[in-house]
Amino acid sequence: MPYDEAWLQSVLQAGQVRLVDGAPPAMPALSEKAFMGAVVRLARQQGWYPYHTTDSRRSPSGYPDLTLVHPTRQVALWAELKVPGGVLTLQQAHWLKALGEVERTEAHLWMPEDMEEIRRRLT
Repeated sequence: MPYDEAWLQSVLQAGQVRLVDGAPPAMPALSEKAFMGAVVRLARQQGWYPYHTTDSRRSPSGYPDLTLVHPTRQVALWAELKVPGGVLTLQQAHWLKALGEVERTEAHLWMPEDMEEIRRRLT
């Protein structure tokens, strides 16, 4: 991949890296996609159910890369993955802070006819 102005603009517009001392950041030795694959494989081997939104362009910005649920350990965790040169965005920091403060989780199956129950649960 050439280190030209077009490359630099595409990287900066993606919001994944930042300039340090005015120089383009070095290409990471490991891509975030490869890192994600390794983490997901390890999670599955250990009995976790991993979830990753493949195309997040229509999702709220900042939601962590991975949601992991372990049914027998009764735990859920969220992870934002970064490779060297990656930058945590403000939205990602807000999501991680909010999720890290969760003391209790719930799971529901809701249908349209449950609207009254949904309203009660959410208020």
